[in-house]
Amino acid sequence: MEGNQMCILAAQLRGSANNKSNILTLSTRTLDTILSSFELLEEQSTSFHVKQPHNFKAELLRDLQYLSNYIQETKTLKLYIDSYDDTPEIDITKFRKLISLELSKVDVNTVKGLQLLRSQLQKLSCHKTQNNLSDILINCGGDKSRALCWNELKEAACTGNNIVELDLSLECAPWLHTLDLSHNEITNFEALSCLVNLKYLNLSYNRLEGVSVLRGQVCNRLQNLILKNNFIEDIAGLRALTNLWVLDLSNNCLVDHKSLIALSHLAALQWLNLQSNPLSFHPNHRNRTASYLHVNTATTHFVLNSAVLSKNEKKLVGSYYPLQMRTNSFSTDSLSLTTEKARRVRHVVIEEENTVRESSIPSLPPTPKQYLETKKQIEDLHEKFGESWLNSQSGLLDVLGLESFSLPLSTSPYEADFTIYSGDFTQEQEIAKGTVVEPPDQINEEYEKKIEAIPDEPDIEGEESIYLATVRTETEPIFIVIGQTHLSERECSTGNEREKWHLDSITNCEILDEGLTTVQIDFETMRKSRKQRIYVFEDEIEAFVACIKNKINTRQPKKEDDVKYQCMKCSTVFGRVKNESILGEAAVKCPSCDSTLVVEEV
Repeated sequence: MEGNQMCILAAQLRGSANNKSNILTLSTRTLDTILSSFELLEEQSTSFHVKQPHNFKAELLRDLQYLSNYIQETKTLKLYIDSYDDTPEIDITKFRKLISLELSKVDVNTVKGLQLLRSQLQKLSCHKTQNNLSDILINCGGDKSRALCWNELKEAACTGNNIVELDLSLECAPWLHTLDLSHNEITNFEALSCLVNLKYLNLSYNRLEGVSVLRGQVCNRLQNLILKNNFIEDIAGLRALTNLWVLDLSNNCLVDHKSLIALSHLAALQWLNLQSNPLSFHPNHRNRTASYLHVNTATTHFVLNSAVLSKNEKKLVGSYYPLQMRTNSFSTDSLSLTTEKARRVRHVVIEEENTVRESSIPSLPPTPKQYLETKKQIEDLHEKFGESWLNSQSGLLDVLGLESFSLPLSTSPYEADFTIYSGDFTQEQEIAKGTVVEPPDQINEEYEKKIEAIPDEPDIEGEESIYLATVRTETEPIFIVIGQTHLSERECSTGNEREKWHLDSITNCEILDEGLTTVQIDFETMRKSRKQRIYVFEDEIEAFVACIKNKINTRQPKKEDDVKYQCMKCSTVFGRVKNESILGEAAVKCPSCDSTLVVEEV
């Protein structure tokens, strides 16, 4: 019966189209049958009496010889198990030219001959074969060998093996550039730092809760990292992977976009997948993610969640990159300085230097809401105390966070003058405490005149109204400043002015939605990008619209002979009386910047 099977197998191999590729796929039982049949060839070669063989036996020997030669020339072997009842030992020493081995559900401890193939095997795949890597990389399966280097091994896959921990056996395969460890129970992969040539790593379907920190040359070599279907909440370990091209973080537990700050260090990243994370369901997910990318991604064909970044999304790229670099460099440098100084010098002076360094750390700038609250408190003090609002007893120092002071005692010849000023100061102090002090008649009259001169309206000469809003196409809030002549946009973090319009160029201001959050302003300008602004407010929207409409209604009516001009340099809109002189008129100049680059509006 076995002889018929060998003849059929030989006939199939002769007529197979894959015969030239030297790929052989067998079950463990079939391979064991083939190896046991080769004993007949050995008996025939050791016999001293040559007899005329039977016709069937001659054909069998010829087929066995063909199978033996074919196995010796096979370069790719795929073994799978067909029965779990009786697992025989498998000897693969006959495969002398084997460079690729794939084991599927075959116990690696029953395989012998791997020790001889360790110097030539280039690709190794083990699916559901062992529980740790040392069984195959160090012990070589059933050979029970000692730790030696796999000189030619470039690709390895150990999937579905219930591997919990990565051991030091990976040091035996330093030339690996492709490693697949998916469908295991791995929780940490710091041990992969020894693979200095690794370019592709697949750790999907494991139990990772964070990205482990890799060290050494692997940080500069790794290009593709697949981490989908894990429990990842922290990706701070990605900062060191500066040459990463492809990153798959889909089906994880990333909740907040702030956790993506590590992406700002990946300058070579070209493909990113964050699908099926909690943060991917945010309505502004793509814009928020783009703001955390490295600035270089705006110049490449970057793909986010299987879609290329749009032009508006590329404008947001790198928004958080400079901030992250500053905080990162500060933290790492401060730590390195303290550790280095602690090692070099062992004196009490170190603590004093550390305290000085900590005290010199700049405090964070106030938030926009804190700025507006401080401004409102100062305005209340100004309205309550009048011109004496700058005195220390008015509470201004407490609002600004400064320490209060007291007038020093004087022993100089001008003590009489000093007592006069100190008397005034004590009067103001008693007024602030609530006690009634009768001031002199002249001071009382001047004080009442100044009080009457203060207007009731909040918009006094030179005062600016500041509102906090967000442009609908952006994510970061800005300050909208309404002055006496211009409306401007300023950045909250630096206070720099971004855009500026003259109040005479405003043609319309209206609220767009019923929730009183969105305002549209139309400007009469030449540039298309400055003709309209749509702002989103959290509060104070009615005060903002009322202030704009008040500016529009209080404009001086345009005369019939006036000609309206707009400066191309500063965008100021101004009018000028039309000159009917025969000699002509001089060049029109902008009243703001004295530029002659002006156009007449129709």
